[in-house]
Amino acid sequence: MIEQRTKKVTMIGILAAVAWVVSQFSFPLLYWSPFLKVDFSDIPILLGMYVYGPLSGIAIAAIRSLLSYITSGGEAGFPIGDTTAFIGTLSLTLPIYYMIKNKGVSKKESILAGGLATLSLTITMSILNWLVVAPLYMRVMGFSVGPMREYLALSVVPFNLIKGTLVSFIFYVVFYQIQDYLNNLKIKNNPIDLNTSNIK
Repeated sequence: MIEQRTKKVTMIGILAAVAWVVSQFSFPLLYWSPFLKVDFSDIPILLGMYVYGPLSGIAIAAIRSLLSYITSGGEAGFPIGDTTAFIGTLSLTLPIYYMIKNKGVSKKESILAGGLATLSLTITMSILNWLVVAPLYMRVMGFSVGPMREYLALSVVPFNLIKGTLVSFIFYVVFYQIQDYLNNLKIKNNPIDLNTSNIK
């Protein structure tokens, strides 16, 4: 039991480190808002979440964001971007995880899961930018995004719709390639939690 927990903690740390490294390779999606960048660090988080459960996935995301804050120093010392990324990750990954857990990973369920996760991400980030993130950037960094409604409609919403769709698609491509391996890890970690009828 102790050895199993040690392996789990080790894997969580490794996946968090991988997620942080992957997060460094980001790129903009919208030329009129180049500061909004996408990366694929949510994919190792989703893989870890699938094998070890949602709490472990949350831990991986938190460690990734903490590493990012430590190495970048945040915005004027405040972890605005890293906290936003953490919340965005949870709004995208948790719907996919629970769809896989409860509905399985057929093509139909995968498309539905990706759609729900993208919608969750877009709504969450729109509200967060409207009420917290954009005002904080303007106050802390003196950075203006212009009229809020235009910023949300022309930048935040389309960016997150594209990001959610892209990340979900890449995740399922990777997932299908290594599904058997992940299932073996999942059985070793928590055999009771694995519903094989849902994942075939």
